[in-house]
Amino acid sequence: DVSGYFMPQTICPWISLQELKKAEVNAFKLRNFYNFNLGETYSEGIDVLTKDMLYQFCTGEISLDRSNEVVVGCDQGDIFHIVVAKYNEGKRQIVYVEKTKDVNRLDELMAIFNVRLWIIDALPYKPIAKAFASRYPGKVKIIYYHEIESTFKKGTAINSMIVDRTEILDRSAEEYTSGKVILPQKNFIVDEFIKQ
Repeated sequence: DVSGYFMPQTICPWISLQELKKAEVNAFKLRNFYNFNLGETYSEGIDVLTKDMLYQFCTGEISLDRSNEVVVGCDQGDIFHIVVAKYNEGKRQIVYVEKTKDVNRLDELMAIFNVRLWIIDALPYKPIAKAFASRYPGKVKIIYYHEIESTFKKGTAINSMIVDRTEILDRSAEEYTSGKVILPQKNFIVDEFIKQ
């Protein structure tokens, strides 16, 4: 294995500032310019999310309300981290969060809520994600994370999408810092969600 780092091109006398500016303008993604040309880590200038910052958005109620269509995000591993949200007046309102080891709970929550779209990580247990998606065609999307040209693109597998993890995390953090997400009132479940 080979590992290393990128030397900042700003110290290279053979690379002009005009060439660096052109590289910035033509960069596949701005973070690539920062990483590869400047040799720096990239941040869009957003604040780092802290517990205290997230707690200020804990103004909603946990609800099993089925009157509005919801979207669900599910991070899977040995434990399923499930977040149920609905959109209300341009804001994403988290209405329910759960952590469970019971794979059957996914089907139960699908029945409890009027789920419009369920997003589930493909890994680490791809067969679980595929089986769940096959039971709910058109409602469940399996997500794979890779660096890609756009934030999202349709995957080659049925019911799959490829997502640029860095881009989606940056977008999500921006939604939180700009107050576009409402969390349920603070309790132990919300504490677990914030830790995740």
